[in-house]
Amino acid sequence: MQLERREAEILGFLMDHRGMSRSKQAIAKAVWLDRQVGESTVKTYISRLRRKLSHASSCEIESSFIVTTEEGYEWKTDLQFYVLR
Repeated sequence: MQLERREAEILGFLMDHRGMSRSKQAIAKAVWLDRQVGESTVKTYISRLRRKLSHASSCEIESSFIVTTEEGYEWKTDLQFYVLR
């Protein structure tokens, strides 16, 4: 499966922090560094990422892998994926 660079960076960031809820602001800071992006940008990228992962794995990613939390998002699976960033 091919991801855009930002999608791969978001996925890698969430996987690096498996089991921890990460805020949209923390994701934006880790992925876009010093560039200011809004929470809606992060939300859009998460949506695209979920759609691509769902299509590739033939299962509902939203409820099983990337979970929406009060703080932001959390990677909730022990499945092994490799992200080339």
